Amino acid sequence: MSGLKIGFVTFTMVWVSACQVTEPVVEKSTRNVIAISYDAYGSTPTVTPAAIDMAIEHCKKHGLFANYRGATIPNALTVKEVHTFVCERTKTDDSAVIIAQNAQYTASSDLASDAVDAFVEGYNAAKPTYTSCSTIGFQTTCTSY
Repeated sequence: MSGLKIGFVTFTMVWVSACQVTEPVVEKSTRNVIAISYDAYGSTPTVTPAAIDMAIEHCKKHGLFANYRGATIPNALTVKEVHTFVCERTKTDDSAVIIAQNAQYTASSDLASDAVDAFVEGYNAAKPTYTSCSTIGFQTTCTSY
């Protein structure tokens, strides 16, 4: 990994680590669905315990279980996440949804990282090579850099 890339990643991680998740807000609420949003700063969507508790309490009012269905990122340039829960009669395994969702975001992140690596390699390969030659008598010495 190049020094520039390491520096950028380090700067980004330090900047992001200072951020905390904001309080969850109900975006939409019906008898069958609740969508909860907040600002989070992770590389993958982060469903917080507060959001889970809000969904459980909402569905419990209707005598149902809150089942996690995933997150959406409305704008790639912001840190806002919207997490959706459905209210159903039976409880499903939320961790399976979270694992699949994180795998999807990790794969997407890996593709973006590969694209940056390809750009840096292409940039380094495209740098011109300079050659300087000097002649003393009958001997010529050339240096390329």
